[in-house]
Amino acid sequence: MYLRGTVWEYHFEPGAAPKPAVVVSNNGRNRSAWPLVHVVRVTTAAKEPRPTIVEIPEGEPVGGRAICDDLAPVAKAALGRRLGGLSPQVMQRIDAALKAVLDLH
Repeated sequence: MYLRGTVWEYHFEPGAAPKPAVVVSNNGRNRSAWPLVHVVRVTTAAKEPRPTIVEIPEGEPVGGRAICDDLAPVAKAALGRRLGGLSPQVMQRIDAALKAVLDLH
């Protein structure tokens, strides 16, 4: 099931290796017949600290940084292997970063 906070492999670029993607759309939408979910990309590349980048600590299913200003709708059918689910603490930080990206108060 494509639940909010789950991490999946996804090919962000054709022919490139899959990268982790965190589902951030709401579970009502995710559970529906709607074919898309919204994800943010996870990278292991070093990044300057910003309010829109969330460090994913050791002990989570993937390591690196969630790049929340790289929000994308993707087809559920295009998601690959499920890698696990992020902790509520990390998802709270992702929520705050998405609020910054979308200028929500």
